[in-house]
Amino acid sequence: MKRLLAGALVALGIPSAGHAIPAIMAVYSVRADRDGVTIQAPVQGQGSCTPTRQNLTIAISKDAGGVTLLAAPRRGAECRAKGSPAEVHWRYEELGLKPGQPFSVANPLVAEPSP
Repeated sequence: MKRLLAGALVALGIPSAGHAIPAIMAVYSVRADRDGVTIQAPVQGQGSCTPTRQNLTIAISKDAGGVTLLAAPRRGAECRAKGSPAEVHWRYEELGLKPGQPFSVANPLVAEPSP
């Protein structure tokens, strides 16, 4: 777990000394298909932004125990417009994974609220 958090800090561009680890966001679902990994994420930030690749980041930990993905809000992302939950997709190549390669996700899953 320490490696995962260190990897998250590096991926988020946060120095590890004297800075807090960003909150791992809860997600509604994670789906792996032939092209990549899709996360259905809740609205982000105080402006309730629709999640996009621009306001999310993904960290990858690869060790002897396997591959673990962690998605978090991107530090400094700003939004003032109201949004809605959305699916955000990363291709396997972008994550340094091969199609069909097993991985786990560190983000907790929560039920999507009813409309």
